[in-house]
Amino acid sequence: PDQAAVILKAIRTIYEPWLQSAAKQFQKVVSKTDYSHKFLPIPQYGTCVLFIDALRFDVGQMLIQELLNRRYSCDSETYLAALPTITATSKPAFFDPGEKLTGAETKGLTPRIQNKKSVLTAQAYRDLLTELGFQILSVGDLGDPSGIAWTEIGAIDVFGHQHGWKIAHHIEDELKEISDRIEDLLNFG
Repeated sequence: PDQAAVILKAIRTIYEPWLQSAAKQFQKVVSKTDYSHKFLPIPQYGTCVLFIDALRFDVGQMLIQELLNRRYSCDSETYLAALPTITATSKPAFFDPGEKLTGAETKGLTPRIQNKKSVLTAQAYRDLLTELGFQILSVGDLGDPSGIAWTEIGAIDVFGHQHGWKIAHHIEDELKEISDRIEDLLNFG
């Protein structure tokens, strides 16, 4: 702990300029393309969407490896994320809720519900998903495997905000819990 500040300063000295350069390069590439966000299609019946807040590409690859180690097959596709990459924009970026959301006239980055002008809360988003035919599964719920479902798991974001870089020590436990949830859902059908 006494040396953490020195180590963090050394890492930041190397990492921050690299990250800044990579971000600028990425912005140049995206600005030269026709970047427009594309919603995913509503899933087929028999599908459960598992939302994992703050699951970044590198940790996603670790999750795939954990599932492969458990003898599950995995496919991985990459898409550009909705911007900014925060929960308030990431969740509603998955499925088109029928033009019920707007970013106009908002203070901050949280979308609003058209006509109601209220902020899109987690519960309001779940209500929109229910209107689209999703079952909303709480922790431990398995739902009806013949339908479509939405569930959330993980505390990567919360832990990261509370403990900063120490998330690196916690991520394996988090991935085990996520993998266990996936395994429970798959075994149920």
